Amino acid sequence: MNPHAIVGVDPFRLLLLAAVVIGTGFVVKRLVREWYHPVRIILLQLAIFLAALLGAKIFSLAVRDWQLYPDIFDELQGGWRYPGGALAMLIAAPIVVRLIVPGLSWQRYADTLAITYG
Repeated sequence: MNPHAIVGVDPFRLLLLAAVVIGTGFVVKRLVREWYHPVRIILLQLAIFLAALLGAKIFSLAVRDWQLYPDIFDELQGGWRYPGGALAMLIAAPIVVRLIVPGLSWQRYADTLAITYG
């Protein structure tokens, strides 16, 4: 039986969305216990997520010799590349952590992510 036929949505996308929401909730909860402002932590998570999305899309375009799809909606549907997203996160995380939550070191943030998502 195909779960896609039952729900009408790709179950793996739902699972990924749930993992991101729950993981972000745990990161916020853990860092709020250390007296960091929750709005700043949520903004930090969002900024790193957007950096990863942008890096994945740039990597996707580079793989396709910088050729855009004819329709922008086709461009947004597929072509995501994990190496570009991971690289963008690694580059953006130390910068964004210092800008959004100045008292938090990027090493502490990475440690919190490892505990939360690990």
